[in-house]
Amino acid sequence: MKNFLKGKLGTVIIIIATLVLAGVAIFTAVRLYQLRQQAVAPTAPESKPEAAVPILKCEPVTIKVPGPSPSPEVPTCIGIKAYDKTWKSLTKADLSKLKAGDTVRLTVEGSSSSPDSGTPSVLFSIAKFKFQGSAGWTSTTLKKPNTNIFYFDYILPKNVTNFTVKAQVGYGQETRETWVACTDLAFSLGVIPTPVGCNKSCNLSVNPQITCEEDLICRSASGGITGASGFCRNPDCPGRADCICPTATPTSTSTATGTPTATATATGGGTTPAATAAGGGGQTTTTESLPDSGTSWPTIIGAGVGILVILGSLLLAL
Repeated sequence: MKNFLKGKLGTVIIIIATLVLAGVAIFTAVRLYQLRQQAVAPTAPESKPEAAVPILKCEPVTIKVPGPSPSPEVPTCIGIKAYDKTWKSLTKADLSKLKAGDTVRLTVEGSSSSPDSGTPSVLFSIAKFKFQGSAGWTSTTLKKPNTNIFYFDYILPKNVTNFTVKAQVGYGQETRETWVACTDLAFSLGVIPTPVGCNKSCNLSVNPQITCEEDLICRSASGGITGASGFCRNPDCPGRADCICPTATPTSTSTATGTPTATATATGGGTTPAATAAGGGGQTTTTESLPDSGTSWPTIIGAGVGILVILGSLLLAL
């Protein structure tokens, strides 16, 4: 019996190992069949290590705190400015040097931008000005090119030295504008002395000039017709201090001498007097013939002969 088992031991071990391997193969095949529908990523294991700790991701949270309401958009006027006709800015010192008849270009501009938004919501369409001494307003829609600046060319009147300019800018419908007032612009012209009269001192080299009245010139002290300083004189007689030029008196002369004599000349039925002037001057006066007076006999005889001829013709005809 021992010899039998000893001879068959190797065979028994091989059979047992074969059965174990067969069972492992069968179990593996069944397991693979069961997991055939489940996708498995090679980088994502199904089980987590016990020591692994999950990482939580934080999301940013925005918290809005209520603040003050934005400032309302209030239309305003930037202000009145003065320029010359070439758009050169004029200061009050420049304005004081102007005189009556000069032109000042006055401008005004409106603003409707909110301090918070910076975007204008009101479009200004018109502006109007009011000047010193004027009863009404002067409207304008003229604008400086490529800007929203309204302007008006104002000619300085005579006999006015202090000016106050008012202005407003308007927006809205044409018949129902809403007007926004601007800060007044005030300026003064230089004091212009009143022109002086005859023989008064004048000076054209100072500012302001001391001028003469109309029709008078400033004759320089050196004797020239006009100069920087001198006295007001009549340009027709600048040498006279009273400015009254002398008037020329006409005179007449006679060269004819002698005593005229009259002679009568008989002509036909009357006489014709003739006047002749003779003297040392050698001047001769023309003789004027007077009309004849009395009866001309030849004329009467001719008329009688004509009458007799007419009567004779009538008798022959009968």
